[in-house]
Amino acid sequence: TGHPNVKIAIVDVGVDISHPDLIDNLLEGYDAVNDTAYPSIVCCGEYENIHDWHGTCCAGIVGAVNNNIGIIGIAHTSKIIPIRESHHVQMYFKDLPPDNPTLHWIEKSSTFWIVDAFNHACYEDSADIINCSFAVLAPSNVIENKVTEICEQGRNGKGCIVIAGAGNTYIENSIPIWDTLGYLSRHPSVISVGSITPCGKRVIYGEHCDFKSTYNSCYGDSLDVVAPGIHIPTTMIEGGYTDNFAGTSSATPHVSGVAALILSVNPCLTREEVKYIISA
Repeated sequence: TGHPNVKIAIVDVGVDISHPDLIDNLLEGYDAVNDTAYPSIVCCGEYENIHDWHGTCCAGIVGAVNNNIGIIGIAHTSKIIPIRESHHVQMYFKDLPPDNPTLHWIEKSSTFWIVDAFNHACYEDSADIINCSFAVLAPSNVIENKVTEICEQGRNGKGCIVIAGAGNTYIENSIPIWDTLGYLSRHPSVISVGSITPCGKRVIYGEHCDFKSTYNSCYGDSLDVVAPGIHIPTTMIEGGYTDNFAGTSSATPHVSGVAALILSVNPCLTREEVKYIISA
């Protein structure tokens, strides 16, 4: 079931820290967007809105407590550190057609916020595992160097275990796609995670095992492991639940939970040893 000494940082858009299935397993986190200690009442500080639900879904898969409410997380006696590295804001864009500016929600992040989140997770909060179900859209030497550093120096030299989603490609039809992983999940020290259907096949656009996917799970030589990625039940903001979390975002916390179980058995394992156990 995990161990309370094993800590998993959920680096994402925030976590509903008052959720009844999460509250007993949450440690004080950090808001890299505002450079503050984590809000004590609400999910996402001053930017809280219905679009910032993603981190709450990830947290439930890893560590929702065994309390006869909702769901039970994979490592439900380990602890979760909520860390916010992005948030959603409204911006005007021109739609084509009719070329009129309309208001859209977009996720806003920055290299500085991501690096600050990693620093806090590794050095301030002493996280053993860092769950990254977010995308880094462009190559960044700064982020790459920071990941290398925490994977080598974290956990008192045993290395933080960084687990990242391979990414999804959204398309309108079933044409086969893209064979490259997201930039973060290509890092050689990271455990990169793809998503599979209940039938054990890579998630691609269309119908699978009575479920419909609008994603394609990215793949490539850097992919280490796959995990469930369609119709996943988990926690949702405002104390709620969903039964349809999907994509590599949902697959990644499955692997983070397994990594927590491994460290619960043997906390002396290095990052390389944990990666080998999971992906060999």
